[in-house]
Amino acid sequence: MASNRLTREQVLEIYRTGKVSVAFEPMKIDDVVEITNHFRAGQYMVDTITDPITTIWLRKLHHKLFRGTRADQEGTLHIGEYKQIGNSVCVPVIKRIAEKIKEIC
Repeated sequence: MASNRLTREQVLEIYRTGKVSVAFEPMKIDDVVEITNHFRAGQYMVDTITDPITTIWLRKLHHKLFRGTRADQEGTLHIGEYKQIGNSVCVPVIKRIAEKIKEIC
């Protein structure tokens, strides 16, 4: 959610009412989708608090976070799969993600 431009007050309003007040500045739809997805992901974590953290659990969490975003709709994000393409900082790590996740799950 690094690029999300919603204010704390807008996030609280979405959480409490399911609606958001907008001033005159255009709002990115993904900002609202990402916030509501984070609420769903948080509820999933609460609902499964006693479940072991497995690769399946992580993939379900990832799905809840990104379902319905523009990247999901455009097919540029493969929900529930490990990142395949990284930025210059994490390229060496990307190749080992699945292997490392299996080690800790």
